[in-house]
Formats: sequence, structure tokens, C-alpha cells
Amino acid sequence: MLVIQFGLSVLTIVIGLLVRAGRAWIVCVGVVAVILFLDLTAIPSGSVFAIIFAIFDGIAFVALIRHRAWFQWQPPELQTP
Repeated sequence: MLVIQFGLSVLTIVIGLLVRAGRAWIVCVGVVAVILFLDLTAIPSGSVFAIIFAIFDGIAFVALIRHRAWFQWQPPELQTP
């Protein structure tokens, strides 16, 4: 279990860097959705941290969906006619 948690933590950092670079939008949405699902399954155990992380991951998921046009933007010199 510890290896899975470590792997998800590293994956989250990598995905965060990709989001900051404006790349891999679909991958970002998928990873955030999986992490949100895992947090939601931990809520019935009564963990306050699971609730907090589920809220944060939900906000991130909605933000990725709502601002998807940001990922489609290209600088004018890279736009295709």
C-alpha cells in the first residue's frame, strides 16, 4: 500500500508540472478523477483528511474541466492557418 501511495504522490507532482506547462490535459483530468475516486472511497472510514483531500481534488477536477480552453491555446507563432 505504501508503494501505491508513493507512486500516486509522484504521479501527482508530475501531473501538476504538466498542468503548469499547459500540456497533457486529458491525462491530468484522468489522474485527478482517479485520485478523487480514491479519496471518495476513503470517506466512509471517517477520515477528516479524506474529506479535505476529496474537496480539494473535486475543486481541481472542476477547474480542469471548466478551464479546458486554456490547454487548447497556442501562441500566435505556433497556430496553424
